[in-house]
Amino acid sequence: MKPKDQRKEEVMGILEEYCHALKEQFSESPPPVINWPKTRELADKAQLDIYTARLVLMKLVDENRVKMSETKVMNSLRWFIAYPTEK
Repeated sequence: MKPKDQRKEEVMGILEEYCHALKEQFSESPPPVINWPKTRELADKAQLDIYTARLVLMKLVDENRVKMSETKVMNSLRWFIAYPTEK
């Protein structure tokens, strides 16, 4: 696995941990955007700078694996795992 792919999978794993914990706290799916993890939280956990984390997260959005908040919430972009479409 390429280092970039490894970093992307690491960030995805961290986001999944955050999101699964949120799913347990909220009955609605997905939870309110204000509760989604911030770029800074994910960057810190992955030990990346905020710009690299945002770039990795944007690639995951392009792959339809992650959703990004439509606007900044309290001056931060928020992220959540994308749900597979139900058939």
